[in-house]
Amino acid sequence: MSIYYFTVERGVYAFLTSFKSDSVADAETHFRAATLVNDTDIVNAMYPPTLVHKVILDLERVICLAICQTEGHPRRVNFRVETDKTHLDALPSSVGGIGSVFTTGGEYLLRREPDVVMQLRNANGIIESLPAYTKRNYWAFDGGKFYCTVAGAVKVETFDPQFAPVDAFTDYDLPFVIALAAVAKLPEEFELAWVVGAAGILAAKTGTFPEEAANYQQMFQQLMEQHGLKLKLPLDFNANEG
Repeated sequence: MSIYYFTVERGVYAFLTSFKSDSVADAETHFRAATLVNDTDIVNAMYPPTLVHKVILDLERVICLAICQTEGHPRRVNFRVETDKTHLDALPSSVGGIGSVFTTGGEYLLRREPDVVMQLRNANGIIESLPAYTKRNYWAFDGGKFYCTVAGAVKVETFDPQFAPVDAFTDYDLPFVIALAAVAKLPEEFELAWVVGAAGILAAKTGTFPEEAANYQQMFQQLMEQHGLKLKLPLDFNANEG
C-alpha cells in the first residue's frame, strides 16, 4: 500500500489544528475534520500551504536518505539503482552508499581504500600486473568519485531516492493536488513518523508551541528508532535551511 502526499498533508494539519484548543474532544474533532474536508477549510494562516508542503517534502528526502545510508536496512532495497561506471567516474551526491560492484561476467569486486586501488593501476590508468594471489579486482569510493581496477565498465549497485529537482515554489504544491494522487517514495510504515516529524518542525517554526515541538520531535525520534534509523532533527530546523 502506498502513501499519498495529500494524506500526509491531512495528517500534519490534524496535528497543527489541535494546537488551537486544550480540549481533547476539540482536538479529536479537528483531526476528523482535517481528514475529511476541503483544503480551503483547514488551512491555517499561520501555516501557509506552500510552507507546509515544503517541510513535508524536505523531511521525506531526509528520511529516504537516512534509509539509503543505513547498511542492512530492509527498506534500502526500495531505492536500489544499478548503473554502469568506469574508473574515476563521478557519482551523484544523493547516493546513500554503494552495495555490490561486479563485472558483466559476474565477478564481484572487493572494496579497498582509494589509494590502494590507485596503486594497483599505473600512471596510464591501465591495470598493473599482479601476483597470482592478488588477481582479484577491487573498487573504492571517496564520497563523490568511483575507483576500480577493471579496465572497462562495471555494474555498481547504489541506493538513491532519485527525487526530482525543485525549480520553483509551485513544485512544492504539485504533489499535493488530490486529483493527481501522487505517491510518496517513503514506505507506508513511515507515514506516522513522517507526519509527526513535519508537525514538530512546523510547530518550532512559529516559536509559539515549543512544548509541542519538543514532544513531536521526541516522538519522531522514537518512531525512527523503531524503524531501525538513528535520525534526530534539530528544533531550529528553519535556521539550518539557509
